[in-house]
Amino acid sequence: MTWPGVEIQELPDGGRVFEVAEPDLSWIRVDHQTRLRFGEAELVIERPFSLRTGDTVIQLDPNDREGLGPLLALYPDTLAHLAMASDGTLEAAFSSGAAVTVPPDPRFEAWSIGGFWCPPGGMSNS
Repeated sequence: MTWPGVEIQELPDGGRVFEVAEPDLSWIRVDHQTRLRFGEAELVIERPFSLRTGDTVIQLDPNDREGLGPLLALYPDTLAHLAMASDGTLEAAFSSGAAVTVPPDPRFEAWSIGGFWCPPGGMSNS
């Protein structure tokens, strides 16, 4: 399956791998969501997530805008791997070694990329 800027490969266990055509992080936008742009593809994070840099893991929330400062340090970086586990947890790994992990939310959409989204409860869709 292909969306603008993203090719999606379904894994046998129900997970997904997202191949982003332009993996360089173009910009980060913060409003009521957190958006990471990679060329035409945009990763939208709507629920709490974690940012790992080295041995440090920071819990972040798109609704706590003043706490999102550490996320801005990702720019500039390059996406090395973007995948969803079968439970709906998304991991975006970057060339710098940093990683963003977004778990599913039981009541709300947690994240989306290129037209694919994680609905409430983490059940995948296509």
